[in-house]
Formats: sequence, structure tokens, C-alpha cells
Amino acid sequence: MTDRERMSGMLTGLIQISHTANFEALPQLVAEHAASAGLHDAVMYLVDLQD
Repeated sequence: MTDRERMSGMLTGLIQISHTANFEALPQLVAEHAASAGLHDAVMYLVDLQD
């Protein structure tokens, strides 16, 4: 599997699961999906557009 395929699979899985996840679950989901693609210490920034 190429790096591109791994990253694509990781992002696809993360986007699919994030639609049903609550805000508190997102850090763990990102960490798990990033690790599956060989990424460590992933960082995610969120913006609340309704706030």
C-alpha cells in the first residue's frame, strides 16, 4: 500500500466516523486514525461556526 493510499483510507475513515461522533470523542478518533496511517502527534483545530 502506498503512502497516498494509506492517507486516503485514513481520511476517508475519519470523515465517515466523525459525522456521528461528539466533540469530546474527536481527539481520540483523530489519534487512532492518524496512527493507522503512520502519523503520530496529530493536531486538529476546530472552529464552532455557531458560537
